[in-house]
Amino acid sequence: MTTQSGSLVLLKIGCGMYPEQYITIGGMRTTRFLLNNQLIDCSHKESGKWRNLLIGAGTSAVSISGTGVFTDAGLETLLRQHAFANRGANFCICFGNGDTLIGVFII
Repeated sequence: MTTQSGSLVLLKIGCGMYPEQYITIGGMRTTRFLLNNQLIDCSHKESGKWRNLLIGAGTSAVSISGTGVFTDAGLETLLRQHAFANRGANFCICFGNGDTLIGVFII
C-alpha cells in the first residue's frame, strides 16, 4: 500500500447474504491504523540458541481508530448494538486507493 495523505476510509457491514453484500455505514479519516502479525515460537530446550517458528501459523490483528460521519441514524444504531454486545460481524474496510480489508471484526 502506498503512502497517502489523509486517506479516506469507508466502513461497510455485511448483510448476512450469500454471496456477502455490504452496506456503507459511514466514512472516516483514519487517525490510527495498526496491523500486527505475530509468529508462533515453538522453541524448546534442545533448540539451543536457534529459534524454531511454526511454519504457516501465526496471529494477525488490525486496530483502526478515526473520526467521521455515519450515513444514517439506523446504521449508527446497528453499529452501537454490535459494539455493546461485543459481537463480531462481517465488515469491509475500503481505503481511498482501492485496497480492502474483509473479515469478521469486533467493534
